[in-house]
Amino acid sequence: MTAECLVKSAKNLIPWKLRYRIKLTEARHPGFIPDILKQKSEPVYYNDVFYQALETMGIESLEEKVICEMGPGQFLSHAFLAYQLGAAGSYLLEIGDFAGQDRYVKMNQPLLLKEENRKIRSLPKLGKAVTWNEYLKLLNAQYYTDGIDGYRRVPDLAADYVFSFSVMEHIRKNVFRETMREMYRMMKYGGLSYHTVDLKDHFGGGKNHLRFSETDWENSSHYSMDNYTNRISCSKLVSIWKETGFSVVSLKRERMDKRKLLRRSQLHPVFSDMSDKDLMTGSFTVVLKKEKMEKLEASQTRQWTSQR
Repeated sequence: MTAECLVKSAKNLIPWKLRYRIKLTEARHPGFIPDILKQKSEPVYYNDVFYQALETMGIESLEEKVICEMGPGQFLSHAFLAYQLGAAGSYLLEIGDFAGQDRYVKMNQPLLLKEENRKIRSLPKLGKAVTWNEYLKLLNAQYYTDGIDGYRRVPDLAADYVFSFSVMEHIRKNVFRETMREMYRMMKYGGLSYHTVDLKDHFGGGKNHLRFSETDWENSSHYSMDNYTNRISCSKLVSIWKETGFSVVSLKRERMDKRKLLRRSQLHPVFSDMSDKDLMTGSFTVVLKKEKMEKLEASQTRQWTSQR
């Protein structure tokens, strides 16, 4: 058993209340949790989810397309894969420099996994030492690490495809709608976006975060937790996306482990009207579309006519 598996197994034995307190202490006192105990994704898995997204969206090639990834985290590898698949450029949007863009590139690093099956071009070879940020520029990739301000710097109608992987649930509730409007603005008409969303609490795999009031949860201490989630249900997320202007192409829900479900009496009253279906949804995958201009205009005309 690997060290990572041992750490994960040990975490599963810790009661959710204790895990929550540990995470809250780490948010208030960075460094409280040793790095070795922090769970990290593997680059191979991280790249696999990108291929899964392309397959789900029915995308055969990224040639001359521009992609945008929300919340790439510690890895920037999707920009490297997109480049090899022919992408014209990439936007990587984060709330901080988790990838360490000023570190120097090593061409044998797992981040730079080579695309062998559908490769259109190879990654640029380096004749001198460059940082990750400098290397990204060779790929026509922009890495913005200042949250919503970075979203605003992406030009209108810039991206053909937008991706996020377990990121939507971490966007702060007080900027969520604005972030969705920025995502809509930057996408081209007819463009698609793909998102995996984990609705469970991130300190035990249940829904214990629904025990807290809005006042207790939506504050600076919780915002500083690396496992903060906005607690927006699947149905509410769909409603927000539709209000923003997106249509839902596909949505696949994954059910919760029944052993980790809360009784309704354990929920905070603010969640008392949440449907059973939403309570049972542990995660889901969704594909959204920004409809073509002519279709939007026709829809708006029908709405205007019906209101007369």
